[in-house]
Order: sequence, then structure tokens, then C-alpha cells
Amino acid sequence: MMKQTTLAAMITALALSACATAPAKIIPTPVTREIACTEKPRIDAELTAATDAQNKAAISDKIAATTAFLVFLPAVVMIKGNKLKPEIARLKGEAAALQAKGC
Repeated sequence: MMKQTTLAAMITALALSACATAPAKIIPTPVTREIACTEKPRIDAELTAATDAQNKAAISDKIAATTAFLVFLPAVVMIKGNKLKPEIARLKGEAAALQAKGC
């Protein structure tokens, strides 16, 4: 019984640590290049698409983590993680830089 409880705790911890971050919690990356105001529509479109995809991944991961807690190992492979986190951080940084320029 102790081994099962320990295994369940380890699987749950693994599942929760691999979950995708909600887009609102992703911190913008500082911009190291000059961004033209003409890039704003492209950046906004890419940020919207990446945010939507990350949001879907975060919701899916929460479901998978809950399932992992209930059913264990098979659900752990369903967790998608933070594949879009760096892109969202970069796009948020670019959007913030454009906003600071008054675009």
C-alpha cells in the first residue's frame, strides 16, 4: 500500500510539473532589436494564435493531470507542456515594445 501511495504521489507531481503555463502567467521577454510599427498586425496575429494554442494546451494538461491523479500513468503521456511559452514571451515583449513606441 505504501508503494502505491508513493507511486501515485510521484506520478501526480510529475504530471503537475509538466503542465502548460496559462498564457496570462507568461512574462514578456525583453526586446533586443528595433521593431517597426508596421510589424504590429503580424505580432498581434501571431500572439493571438500562440495564446489560443497555449490556452488549449493548459486546459488539456489540467484535464490530463487530473486524469493522471485518478488513473495514473496512461494520462501522463497526454500532457503537452510549455512548447509555446518562449514564443508567447517573445511576442508579448515585442507587443509591449510597440505599445511603448505608441503604435
